[in-house]
Amino acid sequence: MNNTIQNPVMTRSSIFIDWSNIFIYAKNLGFKIDPFRLCDLVSANKQVVQKHYFSAEDPENTGQQRFHEGLKKRGCFVHTHVLVERPGKVYCPKCRVEINYTCKDCGAQITLPPHKSKRIDILIALKLLQTSHLYDEAVLISGDQDFIPIIDHLRQEEGKKVTIASFREPLSYEYHTTCDNVIILDEHIEEIKQIVKPRGGF
Repeated sequence: MNNTIQNPVMTRSSIFIDWSNIFIYAKNLGFKIDPFRLCDLVSANKQVVQKHYFSAEDPENTGQQRFHEGLKKRGCFVHTHVLVERPGKVYCPKCRVEINYTCKDCGAQITLPPHKSKRIDILIALKLLQTSHLYDEAVLISGDQDFIPIIDHLRQEEGKKVTIASFREPLSYEYHTTCDNVIILDEHIEEIKQIVKPRGGF
């Protein structure tokens, strides 16, 4: 008689963090995210095979560069693309002259909000596909609906499970029906926020 206790096979998971997507929402809620506490939250009872971090990069931001180096030293794959800003002005598409719009009610000048073109979504989709042979489940930390086609492919064509983790505000409602699991980060703030150690303390 074999009395050997069989350990359940843990799900092989890879984590894909769309940092540009979630950072701003955490900031609006008044806290900073600890990426490793975030990974711990979404990977409970799972075997994490890879952690991928994606973000726009400002070459002049030395603090950001140190942050990225710290991630690499702790085993994260860091994928970045140079940040490109779009000016908040409106130009005529024909003669390229700046056009001024004003509100007819209050007279306030209207401009476009600055836009950051990052190409990060393409990088994330590429890595989801390129590394799919390594994982059983992709944990995508983003609420961007642009990923729905790639998620449909992973689940329907490759038999992968997909978990989405996102703050409630940017989360596309479609994810509730296209994914295997949805984690609402608003409900786990204490578990993922950065803990500030007092100076001189232990």
